[in-house]
Amino acid sequence: MEDKKETKKETTKKEEVKKEETKKVSAKKEQPKEVYTKKEEIKKEEFKKVPSKNKNVDKKTTQKVSSKSKKGIMIIAIIALILIVVIGVGYPLVLKNAEESSLKEIDNMFTAIKSGDEETINKYFDEEETTEDSDEQEMEMAKIMLSNLEYQIVSTDVSLNENVVKLNVTNKNLKEVFSNYVKKSLSFAVSRAFNRMTEEEMNEKVKEMFKEQYNSDEIEKITKEITITMKKESGKWKIETDEDEFVKAILPEYQTIVNSLDSTK
Repeated sequence: MEDKKETKKETTKKEEVKKEETKKVSAKKEQPKEVYTKKEEIKKEEFKKVPSKNKNVDKKTTQKVSSKSKKGIMIIAIIALILIVVIGVGYPLVLKNAEESSLKEIDNMFTAIKSGDEETINKYFDEEETTEDSDEQEMEMAKIMLSNLEYQIVSTDVSLNENVVKLNVTNKNLKEVFSNYVKKSLSFAVSRAFNRMTEEEMNEKVKEMFKEQYNSDEIEKITKEITITMKKESGKWKIETDEDEFVKAILPEYQTIVNSLDSTK
């Protein structure tokens, strides 16, 4: 019995020794894991710190880029504002200058028509200059028929190189002028004074009678609206209009007289 007890004790001691050794081995095995774990934690901490530096760099870079973008936007905005001001102020001035210069040319044209300046008239209408000399008597009569010619600007529609102008053109009713003139001329032709006149005196008398009838307050005035398009070509203003309507406006009822004379031939 004693031998069995001793054997059990020895067995128990051996088992305890084995357990102790097993604990030591397991402890030794667990130590590298702890060391490895600590190293990993250190690396993670370092890794966390590195991005924080990169974040600061990224923030600075972003700030620089954003500041440059803001400057670029400001410059573009300033340029746009300047363009708006230049266009808003400058363009109306350009249009005003175009309007004034084109209207001045219209005035020059009417002055040339009234004075019988054919060279200036041809410049505006692109008419070829004629080599034939106009009859002096006809020119004098034409000047009389246009001496009371008037015009008034109704409206303008101007762009850089074009101005569409509506005009009210006024002159004496030439049908009435000629009708009264013919009566006076026939009356004078049967008088004694007519027989004693030279050809030069007769021409002067005829012109005087025609002028008298034209300037008479009894003769009505006719106003006609026409449209003239002023176009700038090679720096010069040219006139585009319906020439038949233009003639009817500056010489009211004159065509009626011409047609009447043609029918008697």
